[in-house]
Amino acid sequence: MASALIEQINTVSKLTRTIKDEKSRGDLLSAQAVSIREQIMNVTLTSSDCDQLVEAIDHSDFSDESKTELGKAVLQQLGKAATKVPKRSNQTVEFRLHTNASTRQLLEYLRDAEQSMSCAAFAKLQTAVGFNFKSSGLLMDDMIGYDIPETVMYDWFHIYLVHGICNIECGLVLGSLRDAGFPESDITEFLQSFNWPAQTAGSSPKNILQAAREKKTSPLKSSASELLNFVPLLRLFVLLFVCGRVDSATECKVHSFLLLVQVLDLLQIVAKGGSTTAAELGEAIRKHLECHLKDTTKKYEESLLQDIMAVQLQALKQDMPSTEVRLLHKAKATKKLHELMHETLQCGGGECFHALRAVHGGGFECSRGDVVEFSCMGTSSFGRIQFHAEMMDRPMTCIVPWSHVHDWAYTVTESAQPVLVDTGAIKGCCLWSQKDTSALVIRA
Repeated sequence: MASALIEQINTVSKLTRTIKDEKSRGDLLSAQAVSIREQIMNVTLTSSDCDQLVEAIDHSDFSDESKTELGKAVLQQLGKAATKVPKRSNQTVEFRLHTNASTRQLLEYLRDAEQSMSCAAFAKLQTAVGFNFKSSGLLMDDMIGYDIPETVMYDWFHIYLVHGICNIECGLVLGSLRDAGFPESDITEFLQSFNWPAQTAGSSPKNILQAAREKKTSPLKSSASELLNFVPLLRLFVLLFVCGRVDSATECKVHSFLLLVQVLDLLQIVAKGGSTTAAELGEAIRKHLECHLKDTTKKYEESLLQDIMAVQLQALKQDMPSTEVRLLHKAKATKKLHELMHETLQCGGGECFHALRAVHGGGFECSRGDVVEFSCMGTSSFGRIQFHAEMMDRPMTCIVPWSHVHDWAYTVTESAQPVLVDTGAIKGCCLWSQKDTSALVIRA
């Protein structure tokens, strides 16, 4: 059918060129364009058919307005022929990734369509297919453009934390909490009671809720790092003060948020040097999406692709932070510290060094004053770092332990006996909130 339409377009152009009266010729071309448009709207077109039709329309004698209308008709039929996945679907097997070849085909279609469509219509076309066409862009480069699409990867950090899913989910749960009697001022007061490890203190979310939003349920506005620091504290606030004290509708929204945080927990385990499986991650994502989509008032426009997440996991495994335990920017220790280390370790001698920062057993930095989780005599404990030192090439950290009360609660006793542990025994830094001798501690 497409070949017959193309032949008709070419024939109309040839025949009308014999008409000398411009008005009569224009009227005939307009009438024929309307007829051809109706025929296009009643046929099924493949992508190849559309390419050929667009080329024929482009080289025809139809007016620019007629070419635009015909191009729009071709686009509509192409959309009808496409296999559509419902926007609320979380069945990732229904999606197909673009290939180098399909991307180039789409771009060539846009290139041809740009010549025959108005600016407004072409802008809508670009939005519909998800590409901004630029004739001088990298994707159209004959040297490297063909190979770019299959090297592109959508990373979890941007999917979730940069104007992403987490921003949306936080906005929704904050709106529900406000309606349930937990205003953002209460959450802000809770946030501001906490302290952050030195290496992430610059991205603390203490003022994250002060940025204006259009509605109480609008996506949360923040940097990705601030959001990543905010989420575990909002979870703690919910677990301490909200769960079991609100109606079922609010509980549903809270549950969706908590499932999202579980997904982020898995992703961060990998980012920090641990491991998970694509199946485990996929199941966590599925649970969150199913819970999220049960609420029909939410507009969830995109689903996550399991293969994209699996690729991201593999990429993260290839770029792990260093796990070498060491002092950073170490300097020669004072005589008093040298004597203390010598007495404690009962070693023969050698130089002694100290530092404000060190790389702990988890492969990340910890600083003097940070609250950390560490292993001591086979058990997991928490405490505040007093100093880092090294003697006989052995990095050590002095920590004042905190006494565990229950769940996240600890008692801070200034008279507690400090312990000297291998820096490699430190598992990670924590967020903490302290008032007098009472403290709340959660893993960063």
